[in-house]
Order: sequence, then C-alpha cells, then structure tokens
Amino acid sequence: MQKSLFENNCQLLLDRFHTFNYLKLTDKNFLSFLPKKKNSLSIQKWFSSLDIEKTNVLFIYGIDGVSSFRPLKRWLDKKKERAAVFIIDEKEKLASFLAEASAKEMLQHKGIYLFFLQKENLSDEISEIANKFPLGEMKFISFPGYIGKDLFSQIEKYLFRKLTLSNARYLDRFFSDFHFYNFLKNIKRFHSLSQMSKLKGAFNKIPMIICGAGPSLEKNLSSLKKLHDRSLIMAGGSAISLLSKAQVPFHFSVAVDPNFEEYKRLKQTNTFEAPFIFSLRLFSNVFACLNGPFGIMKSSIGELQEFLIDDKLQLEGEFLGEKIDEEALSVTSMCLALADFLGCNPIIFCGMDLSYKDGKRYVGNIRTEEEGKEIGEQKREDTDIFQNPITTTIKWQMETKAISSYIQKCKGIKFFNATDAGLGIKGAENTSLEKLKEKYFNRQNDLLSLVGISLQNSTFKGPIEEKVNQFFEECEKSLIICIDLIKEILKEKKGSGKRVLYEMDLEDEMAYKYFFYDWKDVTSFSLKEIEITENFQFLRSMVESYLKIVKELK
Repeated sequence: MQKSLFENNCQLLLDRFHTFNYLKLTDKNFLSFLPKKKNSLSIQKWFSSLDIEKTNVLFIYGIDGVSSFRPLKRWLDKKKERAAVFIIDEKEKLASFLAEASAKEMLQHKGIYLFFLQKENLSDEISEIANKFPLGEMKFISFPGYIGKDLFSQIEKYLFRKLTLSNARYLDRFFSDFHFYNFLKNIKRFHSLSQMSKLKGAFNKIPMIICGAGPSLEKNLSSLKKLHDRSLIMAGGSAISLLSKAQVPFHFSVAVDPNFEEYKRLKQTNTFEAPFIFSLRLFSNVFACLNGPFGIMKSSIGELQEFLIDDKLQLEGEFLGEKIDEEALSVTSMCLALADFLGCNPIIFCGMDLSYKDGKRYVGNIRTEEEGKEIGEQKREDTDIFQNPITTTIKWQMETKAISSYIQKCKGIKFFNATDAGLGIKGAENTSLEKLKEKYFNRQNDLLSLVGISLQNSTFKGPIEEKVNQFFEECEKSLIICIDLIKEILKEKKGSGKRVLYEMDLEDEMAYKYFFYDWKDVTSFSLKEIEITENFQFLRSMVESYLKIVKELK
C-alpha cells in the first residue's frame, strides 16, 4: 500500500518537475530511503507562527512527510500570485514527503514548486530557481527540522542575490520599449559626442579617485578640493550633484541608469560643467540638466543593441565592461571599468561606504526612490573594515563583491579605499587621502585642460549623421517585416510547415535578433504554473511599439 502510494506520488512529481528525473525515484536505491516507520509532521503550529501575510513567494528550505497540507493551501489560495517554493537537498526527506497521502494534494496545487539541489555548483542551481520568480515580496524560511543547518545561510546568501539579478533583468526587458526610446534618442546626439573608446590609456599612470555618495564623503570634501590638479576625480550617480553642490572640481561624471531616478539625481546639481560620460541606455531627459561636454561609452553590458549600433555605425575602439561581474548593478563598476580603460593608476575609492550611518545611506539630504522598494534594497547586518557591526543592503553586498572581483582581474594597478568606513572592498587597501598624498599626489598638472583636449580629439569624424539616419531606416524596414511575418504566423496553425518557415524568417530578421531575442522569457515569467506559450499577439504589440518609437524619433 505504502509503495503504491509512493509510486503514484513519484509519478506526479516527475510529471510536473522534470528535473527530478535524474534521481531515478522508482529505482531500488531510492526506495531504500523510504521511512521504515511512518512519522508524519503537523505543520499547523509552525505555519501559523510565520509572518507571511505580505509575502507572495515563500521559499522553504527542506521538506518532510506532512500529515496535512491545509495550512499552506489556505495561504496560497488567498492570492492567486502566491507561490511556495521548496528547496530540497536530502533524499530521505523527499522520500518521507512522497510516502504521505498529503503529497498528492501538494503536487497537484499550481502554487507549489519543488527543486532538488545537487550541490555541485550551488550558485548556478540557485540562479536557475531565482530566474523563475523575478517578482513579488519574497521570504526564505526553514522547514521544521531544518532550522540551524549550515547550508541554510549559504542558500539564503545566494538566493537573494540571484533574485535581485532576476528582478533587475526582468524589469529591464519588460520595460524594453522605454529603454529603446532612450537608446535611439541618445544615438541622435552622436554628432556632438566624444568617443571614450578612443581614449584607451590616455591618462596612463595618473591617479583616479572614484567618488561615491556615502556618508563618509563629507569628511573628505575639503581634501578633494585640493586635489583637482594632482589626481583625476570621477563622480558617479548621486555623487555628481553632491560634489557639485560642495563646489569640488571633478573631471568626469558618469551615469548609466535608464530611469527617471537618474534625472531627479542630476536635477539637484547646482552648476555643472564637468565632462559627462554616459551609456546609450541612459534616461534621455537628463541632458536638460547638463552643459557637457559629453562622451559616450561603448559598453559590453546590457542589451544586444549596443553591439548592433557598433556594427552599423562602425564605431572605433574597444568595449568597456568585459571584466565587470554579473552582480554589478550600480554605476560604480562602470566608473571602475572606465578608470581602468583610461590607464589610471592608482585607482582610489572615496565615499564608498556601502552601508548606513546614523540611518543615512548618503551624505546630507540626498534621498532616492530605491530605499526598501526592491529585493536588493533589503537590509542586512554585516561588519565594517574595523570589524564593527553595520547595516548594509543586499545590493551593497553584491557591489563590494563585484568590485573585488574586478580588482582581481587587474594586473599592475594599485587599488586603495580611502573611504575609512563602511563595508570595505577586498583587494583595495584601506587608507586615507592624506596618507596617499606624499606618494601619489605629488605632481601638479592642469588635468582639467588635459581632459578637455582629449575629449575634443575623440569626437566622431566623418558622415556620422548620415550613418545614424541610415540606421533608423534599417530599423524601420526590419520592424515592418517583423510585423508582416507575425501576421502570417498568426494565420497558420501551430506546428504547420508554413508557420515554421515564417518563424524561421522572423528569427533571421535584424530587429528580432537584436531587440526581441528573449521575448518568450518575458511572456513566460509568472508566479503560477509556468508554461512557455508563444504569444505572438504580445510580440506583435511589442514590435508595433518599437516601430512607433522609430517613426517618432526618425
């Protein structure tokens, strides 16, 4: 009787979650994990103690034989977007679960998901799980009996980092038409821009100070004012308006965010004449706040359309960002990549607290919309460079790891962290600007003029406006062809020969390959049962939106 129940439940599991096939659940070896004595758990008391009313996705480490599934089912049924995701790593516990009658009801519920960790590459396995759940309020807990297990904290660390990445990527693609608008509008500026990709090694062995907007920056403002002719100074994101207000001369400002938040940050700038370096995805309205001069970065991170424009406009020089870690989600990593590309040495971080101080994340009254709204903004407890307890966020923990990863890939460059507070950066020696003064800030140069001349000498040459106009024509033509092909696809039955041929032609189109290559992923993201449906009506609306943008900006 027990074996028959077990086998039926095994089949249910395999029917829904094909990744369990490798466990060979009905083999004699796995049958040996069946409990000799029934020991069903009641989860009523445990589940009622959980604070999960606002949670949409509940990740649960572990599983076991359960006498009744009702408490979890009641929670799931209250909101259709809820999901319970079991992360399992013990065959014995999985066998106990499958031996219970309650397993059938659980496995048939569309809000239940099961994943088994092989623990061969924990980071990649957790990443696969996180990619299926990019949205919602998340919580990670232990099943009764798993509390205190060493693997819990390791899974938790990976899980929330990967969820942060999954969320960022999903939102990027979901709002891709908005980014496409920025992309095209910024391309129209090419005739007046400098190409940063032409400046490789242009500032060889000149120190570069990369400024963040952390609370510790305030105590370094007076020192920074004295260093504008002894070291290059670069500000990213919120640090741009902060240094501007403090009247600290700086040589480069860098921005990459495609959202309105970037505009609000730059709008706080008082006077602004420093060179402004940006990527094509930048929120295009920010230029209303700036005087320039402007420089464009060829970035290897982000959408494939960056590579398309490089090919069509035949841009010079190399791409920036090949050393950047996937967990880099802030402008700081692009600042670091740019400083490295320019040949700067040493590279010094300042105001990079990556932690709160007295409840503040930035100097003064700077506030952002980021706080507490995203998965990555969840607070975490950690230790600072002096081993004192501090409060940080998941994103900041990811950022220090990403910067450290970049540093490890650099040979012959010295890195220092003159923040003198906060989370710290592995590979960057903790020090102060004052201590670095004698050895690295001992040569006086007119660096502002040097930067200005370098940017003037790296502007676009030749018929760039003609190439841009031609690119717009090609985009419009390819998008129209995509729409025509989708119309033909919608007329044909799924799987028919004609439809297959139309789909192959669609996939060969330039616009599809560079703008819509992952549209099926966008349509398949769901907190309920994921069935990848090729919703060509949705794709058609995406393509028509892109075509409207091209015609508007042409």
